[in-house]
Amino acid sequence: MFFGLRFSSPIRAASVTWIGGNGDWETGSNWSGGIVPGPDDDVVIDLSVTVQINGTTTINSLTLGKSDNSVNATLNFNYDAVSSGALIIDEGSVTIYANTITSTPSITHTAGTTAVVGTVCIDVQSGSFTLNSSTLISVSGKGYRYSEGDGQGTDVVTNSTGGGGGGYGGEGGDGAGSVAGGGAYGDVDMPLDLGSGGGNASGYYGGNGGGSVYLVVEGELALDGSIESDGLNGAGSQYSYRNAGGGSGGSVYIDAGVISGGGTIYARGGNGYDGSYSDGGSGSGGRIAIYFDMYTFLGSALANTGTATHNNYRGAAGTIYLKDNVETYGDLVIDNNNLASTSKSTLQVETDFTCKTIMLRNRGRYGIPNGSNFTVNTSID
Repeated sequence: MFFGLRFSSPIRAASVTWIGGNGDWETGSNWSGGIVPGPDDDVVIDLSVTVQINGTTTINSLTLGKSDNSVNATLNFNYDAVSSGALIIDEGSVTIYANTITSTPSITHTAGTTAVVGTVCIDVQSGSFTLNSSTLISVSGKGYRYSEGDGQGTDVVTNSTGGGGGGYGGEGGDGAGSVAGGGAYGDVDMPLDLGSGGGNASGYYGGNGGGSVYLVVEGELALDGSIESDGLNGAGSQYSYRNAGGGSGGSVYIDAGVISGGGTIYARGGNGYDGSYSDGGSGSGGRIAIYFDMYTFLGSALANTGTATHNNYRGAAGTIYLKDNVETYGDLVIDNNNLASTSKSTLQVETDFTCKTIMLRNRGRYGIPNGSNFTVNTSID
């Protein structure tokens, strides 16, 4: 007696390629095969287009751009992916190639206004995430617009004054005439907020705040490109008696098995406008948090304030939090990139905060309000 044996072939992911012009991810006619890609599909976007994604979805893998860097492909998140669900990469990986115009971001999100409109959130559940050299994930200026946000700078209408810088990771710089910069807010260890806008100045707009990027990578994040969430510069005129403040940096939150490469991670504040008769305050730095199982990253991470001619118009540094997943607490870095501020600090927002170490460098300064508790588990450098 013979028994028939049936061998089933493994299901192979299908390659689905973008064939449309600028348009929505959710429109089937934009994709080869005429169907929106799903969990079993390897997605390829290798045309000079902007693809707008409007809600959470799951695919097998994503390739953005071409290996010869011959196109300008951008994926724009047009929804709050942090609150409403990530772009999920089920079993495969993400590979991003540089655009022909390297200042054109490969991934970004829609700018905030008075409310959160877009955030970037990508969850790679088993594979890797590769940002090749000269690639750019940029949400700079995609946070709250001028004069908006939890740390908005103060507007001005009188002569010889400047708009206040936006605050977030630290205090925003005061504008000329002691016009207040915005205050600090948000979480050191789970930064997801948008940066705040700088104060306006009678027709000149403050800089927008930086946006929000959240990346979860089960495997390796190979970062040889840049992730940027900077605030924008305040506007003005050299001989104006009123100039605007810079926006604060936004958020970059990374949780990866391994983080490697030699790229850059920025959440820097925008500059206040420097005029002959008035100066705007600079925006504070934003917040960066990186969790990892192995850290071999040789690049740089900065969350400093923007520039201003005078120290008393400069804001404070933001926060950089680095945590090995086997440790109970992480390392806190306050680095203002040698931009001294006369009076502004990276002010602790939490009532109680504990870290493994704290490093104050390059004119970084940490402030602990009365009634708050700050504990260093091992040492102060």
